[in-house]
Amino acid sequence: MKNILTLFWSLTLVVGLSAQTIGDFKTKDQGRANNRMKKKEKRVYIADFQVNYQLGLALQDEQKGGRMFGGGVKGDTKATLVVGLAGIDDVDLQDMTNKLYEEYVTNLQSQGYEIVKPE
Repeated sequence: MKNILTLFWSLTLVVGLSAQTIGDFKTKDQGRANNRMKKKEKRVYIADFQVNYQLGLALQDEQKGGRMFGGGVKGDTKATLVVGLAGIDDVDLQDMTNKLYEEYVTNLQSQGYEIVKPE
């Protein structure tokens, strides 16, 4: 039994040491396609701007029990977490969304983009 456990842990260690590693990733140059986009006008039309606010969250986790290695039994466990934010007004959320939109537009303009109006 001791030899089997030693062999199991040795194999686990060897497999863990020979795990795959990822080297440097290089992007492809699409040639003329990139040059065409560089020459185009930097104009952007923002058709829609949405911000999703999450005001409540409910999480639940379960762990199943079973027999333990040295003998004995573990029971099932369950944990639940519910979190909610109270006292937030729709006007405050709209003000925050408007501020985020203005920051987004300012950031685009600072990068040289022209924002096109719907007209």
